Amino acid sequence: GHSIIVPFPPEASLSEYKGEISNDLKYEKTFTIPKEFNLDRIIIHFGAVDQIAEVRVNNKIAGKHEGGYLPFSFDITELVDKDGDNYLEVLVKDDLSKDYPYGKQSKNPKGMWYTPVSGIWQTVWLENVPDTYIERLIIKPELDRVKLKIICNQKVDLCRVQIMFSYKENGNLDIVQDKELPFGEG
Repeated sequence: GHSIIVPFPPEASLSEYKGEISNDLKYEKTFTIPKEFNLDRIIIHFGAVDQIAEVRVNNKIAGKHEGGYLPFSFDITELVDKDGDNYLEVLVKDDLSKDYPYGKQSKNPKGMWYTPVSGIWQTVWLENVPDTYIERLIIKPELDRVKLKIICNQKVDLCRVQIMFSYKENGNLDIVQDKELPFGEG
Protein backbone atom coordinates (compact mmCIF):
# COMPACT_ATOMS: atom_id res chain seq x y z
CA GLY A 1 0.00 0.00 0.00
CA HIS A 2 0.85 3.65 -0.33
CA SER A 3 0.92 6.12 2.53
CA ILE A 4 -1.46 9.08 2.67
CA ILE A 5 -1.84 12.07 4.96
CA VAL A 6 -5.40 12.21 6.30
CA PRO A 7 -7.64 14.25 6.08
CA PHE A 8 -6.51 15.12 2.56
CA PRO A 9 -8.12 13.17 -0.30
CA PRO A 10 -5.73 11.19 -2.51
CA GLU A 11 -6.35 13.64 -5.38
CA ALA A 12 -4.88 16.54 -3.32
CA SER A 13 -1.11 17.10 -3.42
CA LEU A 14 -1.14 17.75 0.36
CA SER A 15 -2.09 14.07 0.87
CA GLU A 16 1.31 13.06 -0.53
CA TYR A 17 -0.41 10.01 -2.01
CA LYS A 18 1.60 8.54 -4.89
CA GLY A 19 -0.52 5.55 -5.88
CA GLU A 20 -3.19 5.03 -8.50
CA ILE A 21 -6.63 6.22 -7.44
CA SER A 22 -9.38 3.69 -8.02
CA ASN A 23 -13.05 3.49 -7.00
CA ASP A 24 -12.07 1.36 -3.99
CA LEU A 25 -9.75 2.75 -1.33
CA LYS A 26 -8.40 1.09 1.81
CA TYR A 27 -7.06 3.02 4.79
CA GLU A 28 -5.16 1.22 7.56
CA LYS A 29 -3.85 2.57 10.85
CA THR A 30 -2.57 1.09 14.07
CA PHE A 31 -3.48 3.13 17.16
CA THR A 32 -3.56 2.94 20.94
CA ILE A 33 -6.16 4.29 23.33
CA PRO A 34 -4.75 7.25 25.31
CA LYS A 35 -4.24 6.51 29.01
CA GLU A 36 -6.31 9.66 29.78
CA PHE A 37 -9.40 7.95 28.35
CA ASN A 38 -10.92 6.97 31.70
CA LEU A 39 -14.63 7.43 30.90
CA ASP A 40 -16.99 4.61 29.85
CA ARG A 41 -17.27 4.79 26.04
CA ILE A 42 -14.92 5.39 23.10
CA ILE A 43 -16.34 6.98 19.96
CA ILE A 44 -14.58 7.31 16.60
CA HIS A 45 -15.68 10.33 14.55
CA PHE A 46 -15.28 11.00 10.84
CA GLY A 47 -15.81 14.55 9.54
CA ALA A 48 -16.64 13.19 6.07
CA VAL A 49 -15.78 10.26 3.82
CA ASP A 50 -16.75 10.17 0.16
CA GLN A 51 -18.95 8.08 -0.65
CA ILE A 52 -19.47 4.71 1.07
CA ALA A 53 -17.34 3.82 4.10
CA GLU A 54 -17.13 0.62 6.12
CA VAL A 55 -15.18 1.03 9.34
CA ARG A 56 -13.54 -1.95 11.02
CA VAL A 57 -11.67 -2.05 14.31
CA ASN A 58 -9.55 -5.10 15.08
CA ASN A 59 -11.17 -6.92 12.13
CA LYS A 60 -14.71 -6.36 13.43
CA ILE A 61 -17.22 -4.07 11.71
CA ALA A 62 -17.85 -0.90 13.71
CA GLY A 63 -20.34 0.43 11.16
CA LYS A 64 -21.07 1.62 7.65
CA HIS A 65 -21.90 5.10 6.36
CA GLU A 66 -23.19 6.23 2.97
CA GLY A 67 -22.88 9.76 1.61
CA GLY A 68 -19.84 11.94 1.21
CA TYR A 69 -20.58 15.22 2.98
CA LEU A 70 -21.91 14.55 6.49
CA PRO A 71 -20.06 13.64 9.68
CA PHE A 72 -20.66 10.25 11.30
CA SER A 73 -19.42 8.28 14.29
CA PHE A 74 -19.41 4.81 15.81
CA ASP A 75 -19.09 3.56 19.38
CA ILE A 76 -16.03 1.29 19.29
CA THR A 77 -15.77 0.59 23.03
CA GLU A 78 -16.41 -3.15 22.70
CA LEU A 79 -14.01 -3.47 19.76
CA VAL A 80 -10.84 -1.91 21.16
CA ASP A 81 -8.06 -3.15 23.39
CA LYS A 82 -7.65 -0.32 25.91
CA ASP A 83 -4.16 -1.49 26.88
CA GLY A 84 -2.64 -2.51 23.56
CA ASP A 85 -2.44 -1.85 19.84
CA ASN A 86 -5.61 -1.59 17.77
CA TYR A 87 -6.03 -1.94 14.02
CA LEU A 88 -8.31 0.50 12.18
CA GLU A 89 -9.38 -0.27 8.62
CA VAL A 90 -11.64 1.99 6.56
CA LEU A 91 -12.86 0.56 3.25
CA VAL A 92 -14.18 3.24 0.92
CA LYS A 93 -16.06 2.99 -2.37
CA ASP A 94 -16.36 6.15 -4.44
CA ASP A 95 -17.48 5.66 -8.01
CA LEU A 96 -19.33 9.00 -8.31
CA SER A 97 -22.62 7.11 -8.18
CA LYS A 98 -25.62 9.22 -9.05
CA ASP A 99 -27.29 7.68 -5.96
CA TYR A 100 -25.35 10.24 -3.88
CA PRO A 101 -24.77 13.96 -4.31
CA TYR A 102 -21.36 14.64 -5.86
CA GLY A 103 -21.56 18.25 -7.03
CA LYS A 104 -19.55 18.99 -10.15
CA GLN A 105 -16.99 16.23 -9.65
CA SER A 106 -15.87 14.32 -12.72
CA LYS A 107 -13.31 11.58 -13.43
CA ASN A 108 -12.45 13.67 -16.52
CA PRO A 109 -12.59 17.26 -15.25
CA LYS A 110 -12.84 20.07 -17.80
CA GLY A 111 -14.96 23.15 -18.27
CA MET A 112 -17.24 23.52 -15.24
CA TRP A 113 -16.35 20.06 -13.87
CA TYR A 114 -13.62 19.63 -11.28
CA THR A 115 -11.34 16.90 -9.92
CA PRO A 116 -13.15 14.46 -7.62
CA VAL A 117 -12.60 14.21 -3.87
CA SER A 118 -12.40 10.57 -2.78
CA GLY A 119 -12.07 8.80 0.52
CA ILE A 120 -11.42 10.43 3.88
CA TRP A 121 -11.38 14.19 3.34
CA GLN A 122 -12.24 15.51 6.80
CA THR A 123 -10.70 14.97 10.23
CA VAL A 124 -10.89 11.64 12.08
CA TRP A 125 -10.67 11.58 15.88
CA LEU A 126 -11.40 9.55 19.01
CA GLU A 127 -13.57 10.82 21.85
CA ASN A 128 -13.95 9.45 25.36
CA VAL A 129 -17.47 9.92 26.80
CA PRO A 130 -19.56 8.69 29.77
CA ASP A 131 -22.23 5.98 29.34
CA THR A 132 -24.87 8.65 28.66
CA TYR A 133 -23.66 11.41 26.37
CA ILE A 134 -24.92 14.02 23.95
CA GLU A 135 -24.79 12.77 20.38
CA ARG A 136 -25.81 16.06 18.81
CA LEU A 137 -27.58 19.36 19.29
CA ILE A 138 -30.20 20.83 16.99
CA ILE A 139 -30.53 24.60 17.27
CA LYS A 140 -33.53 26.20 15.62
CA PRO A 141 -33.75 29.99 15.78
CA GLU A 142 -37.21 31.52 15.50
CA LEU A 143 -38.33 35.15 15.59
CA ASP A 144 -39.20 35.20 19.28
CA ARG A 145 -37.17 32.28 20.66
CA VAL A 146 -34.47 29.71 20.06
CA LYS A 147 -35.35 26.03 20.29
CA LEU A 148 -32.62 23.67 21.43
CA LYS A 149 -32.99 19.93 20.99
CA ILE A 150 -30.49 17.73 22.83
CA ILE A 151 -30.14 14.22 21.42
CA CYS A 152 -28.52 11.67 23.72
CA ASN A 153 -27.27 8.19 22.92
CA GLN A 154 -29.91 6.67 25.22
CA LYS A 155 -33.14 7.63 27.00
CA VAL A 156 -32.66 10.15 29.76
CA ASP A 157 -35.35 10.72 32.42
CA LEU A 158 -33.79 13.80 33.98
CA CYS A 159 -31.26 16.18 32.54
CA ARG A 160 -29.29 18.87 34.38
CA VAL A 161 -28.86 21.79 32.02
CA GLN A 162 -27.03 25.06 32.32
CA ILE A 163 -28.14 27.57 29.73
CA MET A 164 -26.25 30.79 29.21
CA PHE A 165 -27.21 33.36 26.67
CA SER A 166 -26.50 36.99 26.13
CA TYR A 167 -27.97 39.72 24.02
CA LYS A 168 -27.48 43.42 23.56
CA GLU A 169 -30.24 45.79 24.53
CA ASN A 170 -29.09 49.02 26.17
CA GLY A 171 -25.77 47.35 26.93
CA ASN A 172 -24.85 43.73 27.61
CA LEU A 173 -26.97 41.34 29.62
CA ASP A 174 -25.93 37.79 30.49
CA ILE A 175 -28.49 35.42 31.94
CA VAL A 176 -27.63 32.00 33.32
CA GLN A 177 -30.22 29.37 34.16
CA ASP A 178 -29.24 26.15 35.89
CA LYS A 179 -31.97 23.64 36.57
CA GLU A 180 -33.05 20.04 36.15
CA LEU A 181 -35.55 19.39 33.40
CA PRO A 182 -37.69 16.28 32.98
CA PHE A 183 -37.01 14.55 29.69
CA GLY A 184 -38.95 16.09 26.82
CA GLU A 185 -39.57 19.46 28.45
CA GLY A 186 -37.81 22.76 27.81
